[in-house]
Amino acid sequence: MLLGGRPFSVARRCAPVVGLLLTCGPVPAQAATPTVDAMVLNATVASVSPPVFLAVQGPSTYTLAGACSPTFPSYISTDDGLPHVCPGVTGSGTYVNVVCGTGTLSGTLTITELPGETSGLAYTGVLVAGLGLIEGSYSDDGGSGVAVGVALITPEPPTSCLTGVQQFQAQIVAVAAYLR
Repeated sequence: MLLGGRPFSVARRCAPVVGLLLTCGPVPAQAATPTVDAMVLNATVASVSPPVFLAVQGPSTYTLAGACSPTFPSYISTDDGLPHVCPGVTGSGTYVNVVCGTGTLSGTLTITELPGETSGLAYTGVLVAGLGLIEGSYSDDGGSGVAVGVALITPEPPTSCLTGVQQFQAQIVAVAAYLR
């Protein structure tokens, strides 16, 4: 409920004014505390079509598949504060090339969490020489919020921008905050 442009719950708070006289008024609603997820993802970006070359070109579509980083606890959520394993990440999107590894991208990721839950990220970003920033909307545990991250892509040998890159390795570090 809004009162004077501020949210209030329907609960009442009463305070003594003089002697036994009480006044009651609405209690301000408590601000919800966001849940924060932090993750490190490794993925193979495959099926890049058309391949990415050295010169400017229109959008290429891609799919990706991978998992959270196996080298350390790679998925931490503030709802329990414990490190988690995420066995999978999949996604797809488009990349518009300016120069090989420099351009814009957009797409979606589905992150598989244990035990069998998933979270989602719809993102946009910009890359310069394979290093980029991403931002987007994040959903998990029935809630939604925002995410930001850093992405690093490297061509998978033996392809290069001269011959046309059809596969990349991607590492993504992201932090998301959401309300349930």
